[in-house]
Amino acid sequence: AGTPTMGGLLILAAIVVSTLLWAKLTEPRVWLTLVVAVGFCAIGFVDDWQKIAAKNSKGLSGKVRLLFEFAISGAVVFAGVRYFGLATDVPVPFLKEFSIELGWAYVLFGACAIPGGAHAVGLPGGLASWVSRLCMRLHLLAELVSGLGAHREREPAAGGEEGRGEEGR
Repeated sequence: AGTPTMGGLLILAAIVVSTLLWAKLTEPRVWLTLVVAVGFCAIGFVDDWQKIAAKNSKGLSGKVRLLFEFAISGAVVFAGVRYFGLATDVPVPFLKEFSIELGWAYVLFGACAIPGGAHAVGLPGGLASWVSRLCMRLHLLAELVSGLGAHREREPAAGGEEGRGEEGR
């Protein structure tokens, strides 16, 4: 009673619109990320719809939600590896040049890590608004960092003037 439903649609709309306006749309990882976001939002929508229309106070069971989240994540990571050359190595924190190559096991890793990250912020009750504000700030930071990284100018090769136009010579 009085619990807001389908609030994720508003958040998703803001993320999709800002991504379409400012992201580098030729980058496949942008689209893969949007597919995961829209897919997870669709799961939340179905859950809320069952609560409202079907008068089912429980909505989707946790097992069904996780099954769909694993399926969406696995499919997206598989597509990223198979069709877009997504790297399958996992960097080890604090070890600059060391990473673990997972090969096709990376699909399983991603299918578990993406829902795990999504559920890591699924905190109960009173902390939800705090987490929402934190997530908005982190999303803004991620947008800024990815925007700066996507639009930075490439360094010219050693001893060359490649990458500069006629006016830079």
